[in-house]
Amino acid sequence: MKSEDKFKVFEDIIEEMSYVYKHDNRPWLIGYSGGKDSSLLVSLVVEVVMRLPEYERNKKIFIVTS
Repeated sequence: MKSEDKFKVFEDIIEEMSYVYKHDNRPWLIGYSGGKDSSLLVSLVVEVVMRLPEYERNKKIFIVTS
């Protein structure tokens, strides 16, 4: 897989998460264990929120460590 394709996959995931964030008013509850999968998920959530304009950042997000 070319590096451009990897970035495309990353951007597609960010786009999908942004759509869900904006079109659903339920809070997000994210389990974080410190492993690679949960670390990636938390990083993606932070990236999604940081890319949104401030007026669209209205969802509560809870990160629960386990």
